[in-house]
Formats: sequence, structure tokens, C-alpha cells
Amino acid sequence: MIFDIQRGGPSTGLPTKTEQADLMQALYGRNSESPIVVIAPCTPGDCFYIAYEAIRIAIKYMVPVMVLSDGYLANGSEPWLIPDVKTLPDIPVAFRTETEGFAPYLRDAATLARPWVRPGTPGLEHRIGGIEKEDVTGNISYDAENHDHMVRTRAEKVRRVAQEIPPTSINGPDSGEVLVVGWGGTYGAITAAVEEAQMEGKAVASIHIRHLNPLPPDLGQILRQYRRVLVPEINSGQLVRCCAPSISSTRWDSTGSAACRWRARKSSRPSINFWRQSSEHGHGYARRDAEVHEEGLRVRPGRSLVPRLRGLRHPERGAEDDARASASRRKTSCSSRGSAARAGFRTT
Repeated sequence: MIFDIQRGGPSTGLPTKTEQADLMQALYGRNSESPIVVIAPCTPGDCFYIAYEAIRIAIKYMVPVMVLSDGYLANGSEPWLIPDVKTLPDIPVAFRTETEGFAPYLRDAATLARPWVRPGTPGLEHRIGGIEKEDVTGNISYDAENHDHMVRTRAEKVRRVAQEIPPTSINGPDSGEVLVVGWGGTYGAITAAVEEAQMEGKAVASIHIRHLNPLPPDLGQILRQYRRVLVPEINSGQLVRCCAPSISSTRWDSTGSAACRWRARKSSRPSINFWRQSSEHGHGYARRDAEVHEEGLRVRPGRSLVPRLRGLRHPERGAEDDARASASRRKTSCSSRGSAARAGFRTT
């Protein structure tokens, strides 16, 4: 069990500021190919349940689990009803004691977990350690085919954790114009912004991903029900890269193919990443429509998520945002004309 409470980095970085930039490290930050389960809470109260879920998965599948929390959640609080222990899912632990037919790498057919043996159990002694083992026997092996088999088996064991993930809950209509996808401590800001847009009659919905590896099995199907997908996160677009397999494995309908662009924005506020289905492009990126732009798209906790996006402009700050954007364009235009004049070009 590993708990990563993310903050701004690298090194000491921003020790009091939140960030969500450890996702790729959690997924791939080990030598060789050794995937682990990665999950993330969405509220301070959810931290209890996500930790409980992590322990349950680690024991049932005999696999490492990393919990990605962040500064928002670690320093946050909310009213939380202590649950009745009887209502929590059981975490059964079965130790093997039968010596007949024992092999240290015999695996459960459903979970691929190995038998759990208490150290020193007579007749069940076996070799442990970091050197690659032969499948079933547990003997040290340098065989190339066995290594390939074991790498694939470990990856498959992590993939099978997906059968534990419940159906994804959608906050809003099952299909429509915009879907906002988040994870971790951005849950509050995303939910508030989406519900505000829904009260204005906008066709917008949101989902929050708690299981980051493996991803929810129904994620790809959900994504293709919306024309645009926004991903606010406090990094340079790491969830977009993680979700790429879900997008590419989804069979798109006649409306077009998936397109993805993200704009890097390193700050203590979520950045916006934009996916779109485009009927104009059979393959590749819908560059003009899918590119995130305008300063107004920055997200601040408690404020409107997408004040400058088409049809989702904040009702109270819309005129202010328009004036700011217009002034920015005029300033850019004047600067360009001045540079051209200094270079000896005529401007009209």
C-alpha cells in the first residue's frame, strides 16, 4: 500500500500547494514493466473509503495499490458520518495450509493471485525474493519465454481488477454536447460548475474517475456519447494520455473519430484538456475546434469551469470576460504592427 499526497514539485517544490502531477509516476515509475493498481479519492470523506478499497484490492489480488490523494483533500475537511463497520465490504483472508498439490505460483483462476502462505508453515516452504521466478514452481528462472509470460501475467492480474469497478456514475444527461471528466481533488469545482451550467439549461454532464489503473471498463462507451470532453486537472494533461487507450479502443460511429489536444498549463489551478468527435476529420486531430484557448478557460476553485467556452459563458462575468479578451486581441494586434514597422514593412 502506497499513499501519495501530491503537491507541487519537483523536489521540495511547493510544499503547501496542491498538484496532480504524479499520475504518470504512479503508473510507470518503476523499472521494467510492472504495473500496479492506482486509485484516487474525490473528497475528504472519500479518503476513508478509497483506503479501505485499496486494502481490499491489494489482499484479494495480491497486487500493490497506490492511492493518489492531493493537497486539496489532505488539508480539506467535511462533515462525515462514521460508517457502521457491518456495512463495509468483507475483506476475507485465506491462508493455505494444505500441502497436497502446493506450488507457490499456482494462481486463482479469477484473480490470478498466488496462494497466501504464512511464513514457516511446515511443508509449504518456498523461495521468495526479487529475482524472476519460474511460473508455478517459483524457482529462479532466466528463461526469456518464462519472463515474457510472467510480465504478461502480472499485467493481466492488474487488468482483472477492472471487474471490481462499479458502473461509472454520470452527473447529468447520458449524452449531449459536453462531458467534463475529472479525478482527485477537482471534484468539488467540477461538480459545482457543471450543476450551475445544468441549471442554465446547458447539455453538460460530468464524471469523476476514482480508478485510474485499470480505468473503468465503461469509460470509452461513455466518452463517445458526447461531442466534446473537457478534462480539468492540475498537471500538463496526464489523464488525457492515460485515457488514450480507452479512446482508441472505442469504435466510433458515423459522427467521426476522436480527436485530442491539450494545452500545458503548470499552475496550482486545473488546466483544461479538450477532446472532440469531428465529422470533418476521418482521422487525427480536429485542430481548430479542439484546441484550448482564451485566458478565461483557467479554472479557479469555486468559480465557473468554462466561462469562455461556447454556450457555457458565465452569466455574470460574461461581459467582463469579453472585454478582457477584446483588449488582449487589440494589444496583440498593436504589438504585431509595431514589430512590422520596426522591421521596415508597411502596415495597413
